[in-house]
Amino acid sequence: MSEPYRFTKYSNPEECRLDVVGGRLKTMYFAAGIVNPMGPTLNILVADGFGAPRDRMKIYKLMFNPFSQTCHMVGEVTVGDEWVPALDLAPFYDLEWGSCPTLLIPSATYSPTAAKDLFVAFLQRFADGCEALTKVQEHPGNPWTRVKAEMDSAVGIMKKLRNRLFKEQQGGPLNAKQSATLASLQLEPKNFEEEFRAFMYAWEGSMNFLRIPGLSKDKFLEIFMHIAMTARIRLCETSLTIQKSLNARQTSIRPAGTFLPRRREGLSTRSTTSTTSTALTGRKGCGSAPTSSSASGPWSRVGGRPSQRSASPTSRPSRWSS
Repeated sequence: MSEPYRFTKYSNPEECRLDVVGGRLKTMYFAAGIVNPMGPTLNILVADGFGAPRDRMKIYKLMFNPFSQTCHMVGEVTVGDEWVPALDLAPFYDLEWGSCPTLLIPSATYSPTAAKDLFVAFLQRFADGCEALTKVQEHPGNPWTRVKAEMDSAVGIMKKLRNRLFKEQQGGPLNAKQSATLASLQLEPKNFEEEFRAFMYAWEGSMNFLRIPGLSKDKFLEIFMHIAMTARIRLCETSLTIQKSLNARQTSIRPAGTFLPRRREGLSTRSTTSTTSTALTGRKGCGSAPTSSSASGPWSRVGGRPSQRSASPTSRPSRWSS
């Protein structure tokens, strides 16, 4: 007789050090990213381990920003044989996720259909969801022009009353149909790849502009690849190819207007120096797994801050499919 997954959300999440949870491989349930040119942010919900049936694992919410990284223990799961991700993970939608994300990363532990169901439910919780959808539709498949437009209007927005008027601009949360539209657009493989490139471009660009010490792009990618072993993503290029694409973007965007404002006249952003040559993929074809014997590796270099319904259940045998 099959047993369902059993999730428990803690009423009081416990703040942890990132390196405490960095030693074991993770099961990523989903990730949501905000492509903010002044500080892109990626939030990730993970279980600490892979888990066999009847195993119990802690659940953590990780937050990565160039200038701040946090980790909270938010619940636990008892692994079963089948589950409905959109419903079973619903209690965790109420955690702090920031503004409406446009970078959506599902897990390989459930099907593409279940992934869409999950994000359709998840995206309806954001007060600025309609604003995010409008911006995406105005720049379909092109986060570069979308973020540049946000930068061009940033000065005007800051001159307005930040509380009342800004809330009026948000346009309210998405309904189910609008949420399905946004999820479908951003889960499209080509759109995802462009969104991820823009996220990494904003990561380095924000550090170059603000000149504040933080988590470098290379270190973030190293950590993310450790987590993304169970992510349903297929970037066909290696990070070196992505790097060339980002450099080309810098050349093509700056003559027409800066993607990020320069700190002073004549100052250009540094070229990126990623040395990672492994593609970010799902579990299949991802190469050898990192060792899990200790909390060493990329995690030890992160700052020591303590810092809707799916049609049918997802069967556990497809857990490692991609």
